[in-house]
Amino acid sequence: VLPSIHPPEIAGRQLHSLCDGVGRIGLVVVANCAFCGLAPVEAFLAPKFGIGALSYLGYSQRLIIAMGAVIVAGPLVLLVPAVAQACVENDARRVLSLSAKSIGTVSVLGALAALIFGVLRVPLIRLVLQHGAFDPRTTEGVAATLPWMLAGSVAMLGTQIAFRALYGQNHHVFPAIAGALVPCLYFTLGLLLGHAIGFQGICVAYAASWWLVFAAVLFRLYGLSARAFTALAIEQVRS
Repeated sequence: VLPSIHPPEIAGRQLHSLCDGVGRIGLVVVANCAFCGLAPVEAFLAPKFGIGALSYLGYSQRLIIAMGAVIVAGPLVLLVPAVAQACVENDARRVLSLSAKSIGTVSVLGALAALIFGVLRVPLIRLVLQHGAFDPRTTEGVAATLPWMLAGSVAMLGTQIAFRALYGQNHHVFPAIAGALVPCLYFTLGLLLGHAIGFQGICVAYAASWWLVFAAVLFRLYGLSARAFTALAIEQVRS
């Protein structure tokens, strides 16, 4: 067996394989700034509003991530292979239909979860987090941030699914642009609204940033035709 092994040739093929996807990987990393690049913005904006402000935002983000992980787990696994297969078959309508169904389902489930969590946020936070140094004052502080953060989480979950729909079509540039735009919008709106209305301005900026980017991603997928998106989603639900 040993004489048939040619290390330079094998290494060359492997190196080419590794380098072939490095550009797409880089774009995906930039796109993920939409989800992991918000903490540095909050670290800059929140401390000026007093002790605990940054912790309130951090706890809110963790609660939203926990909620979102349950809602998007299934669609994330199923959507990309299905969209990629439809692209291979050159079935553009099915690509849009699958995307609309997944985005619509996740958005509706996210809205319902956000509504329930928003109404019951104080007892739920008390049950899950209020232990040890996490006292009633901290519970009230986290609960105060959640209404606007939960409103933004619906758009965040929809954007996450829309990114996967674009990846399934081998589109990586637009998600990268959108991913870099989220923290930039969050920072800019947070500065403006924080100065205008105080700490709650950061929470409003979170919601506004996600909804603006979500609208841009939907425009990228479906153009100006909101009716087409709705029709495709209804068609998939009925089927």
